[in-house]
Amino acid sequence: VYCNNADIDMLKLTNVDVPGYDNVGALSGYVGVSASINACMAEGSVLGTHYFIGGLTGYNSGATISNCYSDGSVESLARRYVGGLSGVNDNSTITNSYSMSDVLSGSVTIGGLVGDNTNGSTVTLSFSSGLVEGSHTTIGGLIGDNDATVTNSYWDTETSGQSSSDGGTGKTTAQMKMQTTFSGWDFTPLTGDWFIDEGVSYPLLQWDVPQSAGAPIVTTLGSDSLTYNSAVVSALINGNLSATTYYFEYGTVSGLYTQSVSYTHLTLPTI
Repeated sequence: VYCNNADIDMLKLTNVDVPGYDNVGALSGYVGVSASINACMAEGSVLGTHYFIGGLTGYNSGATISNCYSDGSVESLARRYVGGLSGVNDNSTITNSYSMSDVLSGSVTIGGLVGDNTNGSTVTLSFSSGLVEGSHTTIGGLIGDNDATVTNSYWDTETSGQSSSDGGTGKTTAQMKMQTTFSGWDFTPLTGDWFIDEGVSYPLLQWDVPQSAGAPIVTTLGSDSLTYNSAVVSALINGNLSATTYYFEYGTVSGLYTQSVSYTHLTLPTI
């Protein structure tokens, strides 16, 4: 599928099994000038017999990829220009995106996120964690071959099996699950781009995280205005001092976080 002068937004592809010759991707084989792909994901298997193979897109040319990810496996029988997310990023931008796909080709220009990042392209605020197989010098944990710009982007040196990359910063698995690793990334609850379960998960895109995973972290509790069935609770919620009214019924607690558009249920001692 070729995509030119189009916007694709909020599309999920699961259990994909996509074979092809060249320009092969689970969502699009070729993403052309003025095309934008935002908040999309693909999970499954992508197999190409030639060049330009990616877990989400095969070849980006003058395109923008943002808030996207891939997971599964990517393979090219020709073993060239293969990436976990995109095979080639040419005069294009990839931002706030990641790949957990295993890249199972091992010859030339292979990367955990992008095989070839070239011609004024930018990769920023992104990461990869999948296995990257190969032995050629243009194989990298994040980027296989890069003559453009890569900023604030990372790869897992342990799960990828790659200690080097032509762009990006390598981190251990433990470091990849710490928010402090990711310089410049926006983890602001509800309004930011990323969520991380500290010490447990890699960063996840907030649009793809269940609301329950983003429940506020509450510390420094205090209360006043007590009545027989309610109280105003002053708390440090995600580092911000807030006052929230909670109602106590049958030993459960519920309430509305005043700086949020959604309801949050917290566990407090039964009254």
